[in-house]
Amino acid sequence: MLIDSDNFPDPPELVSAVNMPAPKTQPMQNKSSKSSRRIQGLPPQIDAPFRKVVYLPPELKVTVLARLDKRDLKNVRLAAKEWNAIATGPLFDRVYISCRAKDMEVFKSITTHPVISRGVRELVYDSSLFQDGMMISDYFWHLYGSLAWMTVDLNSETFNCANDEINAFVEDYRRNATKGLYKRHIRDDFIVEGHKNYQHYAEVERRGLRNGLFLSRLCGGLRHLDNLRSVVLNSSLWTFQLYENKRTGGVKANTLHGPESGSPLVRSWHPFHLRPFHWNCDDLENERSLICEHYYVMTAAITKTHRNIKSIEIPHGGIGGLPPQALI
Repeated sequence: MLIDSDNFPDPPELVSAVNMPAPKTQPMQNKSSKSSRRIQGLPPQIDAPFRKVVYLPPELKVTVLARLDKRDLKNVRLAAKEWNAIATGPLFDRVYISCRAKDMEVFKSITTHPVISRGVRELVYDSSLFQDGMMISDYFWHLYGSLAWMTVDLNSETFNCANDEINAFVEDYRRNATKGLYKRHIRDDFIVEGHKNYQHYAEVERRGLRNGLFLSRLCGGLRHLDNLRSVVLNSSLWTFQLYENKRTGGVKANTLHGPESGSPLVRSWHPFHLRPFHWNCDDLENERSLICEHYYVMTAAITKTHRNIKSIEIPHGGIGGLPPQALI
């Protein structure tokens, strides 16, 4: 029996396969041209609009970055690995040290880093003095006297921060309301806390200088600074920060922080806490022993570690200067 194939229905699978549209053929990419560009060291061709990139030699990049402040250099380091490597040198070419825990902690982190330590060229030794045994009444009036350097122009602008006690303290200063000022504010939290903090650092300073711990840590860090060339003994870092605050508009009320400069402790210091003093040549008898101890620690550390120091700067006279009779 013969079967007529024309009258026999096609299977469903065959019908669907026959009726499917033919797949679109993708144009073949020229892989040989791409590989040849890589071999020649050329960038790959892209369809996006071409953006012109300015390529600078590394020496010129370093020169440009050297003109930026520390805050901008920190942001540059986050851009890319190349910029991180270039910005590290100018950012850490100067380091700070003092006998206070925060400064010593940062100093240790920098000096033990295998890359950052190689870029350090200058060491600034913060030798400012926290006055030992300061009564809270003296602390209060010293803080009040330095208020003009901490805040904005109080005669023309309103200071309004999140701390109501500080706002009231500044408002009394604006109105020159000295009558009853001590009784109104002596129990303010920022006064009590600041005085306690000041006494703590005064004790830490004396204990660190006299038990040899600070000298040991300073020597340990200096041994890693093979490219160190300059050492500066400075007692005016905190004073200069006050001058900078006055010049650049003072403490910002919304953050209670002024411009960043100086050592890690200086930059993190509460603006309404009393800062330590620079050396006072008129009160030499009370400060002479500490001045000598700072000088001894610095010179002893350089001698023990055999650093190839090209210059040692010790301020002489003026604000923060070292009087000749201090070393007698």
